[in-house]
Amino acid sequence: MQDLDLAIGWPSRTYAVPTLITPYLATATGFANGTNSIKSTNLVHYYSTETPSRLPSLLRYTDHDLMQNAALHNHPPHPTARCPICQNLWNASHTESTPPSTFLPLSPCNHWLHYRCLIQLACDPSSPFKDKCPICHTQLYTWDAITALTLATRTGLYMCDTNPHGGSNFTPGASDAAAYEAECAGIDALIRRAFFAQLAQPSQYADGSPDLVCAYQNVVWEAGRQGVPRAQRLQCRTKVGAMLFFMLILVKMRRFLVEGHRGIFATEAWVAFEEGIMGMREKILREVHCEEG
Repeated sequence: MQDLDLAIGWPSRTYAVPTLITPYLATATGFANGTNSIKSTNLVHYYSTETPSRLPSLLRYTDHDLMQNAALHNHPPHPTARCPICQNLWNASHTESTPPSTFLPLSPCNHWLHYRCLIQLACDPSSPFKDKCPICHTQLYTWDAITALTLATRTGLYMCDTNPHGGSNFTPGASDAAAYEAECAGIDALIRRAFFAQLAQPSQYADGSPDLVCAYQNVVWEAGRQGVPRAQRLQCRTKVGAMLFFMLILVKMRRFLVEGHRGIFATEAWVAFEEGIMGMREKILREVHCEEG
């Protein structure tokens, strides 16, 4: 199973991949504006193991760097060019098994391949080419698992399992898929606990609604205290990867509220929660598009 929560927030306006749901993002940098902001630096460093690198994150590479020469996309220098991954002609007739995909040059090496094939390479954590050009082996970006999973889900692909014959429980011998599902179930449990605990707290709002921002923060800190994320598919090595993990928590929290607690809609707490999410959507997009440090 691949959780569609990871695809929410990253619609592709430029590549031939499936249309996605309206985005609601959680990030490691907290809620924009207001008094309920999360301390960004500490959280990003807590979840991310990124070291200074000249390379972009995987998401910045796909959604920003490759778009710098968008005018060249689907215009290869040779009309009979083939993708080095799928071996198909760049504009071969598409079938149900081979959906349409943009044919583009990689940066900085300028080798051409299908966008979908690039993401397919990134979907194999054990591959030596998951972060490299398959032709010249130039490293293109800093790879992390949660970003690869996000792009895989967005593109309609599946992550390769590094331990496909592992057990079904969250143990060192579990398969990647089983460990991911167990971790997501644990996050869902933290969300339920934090929400109901917040109901018992005094409200800062005139209508008495529970502070959803505070509940979200409590989920984040409790997850960190428990050493989450542990699952291989949720591992973060970049700032953007850390933001995607926080996105997963927040989208799961919103889904929990939408599906089971509609009475909170239109309350002051809900309005603050939604405003914060949309503010953070812009913040994470600025990070991807190099508009903030």
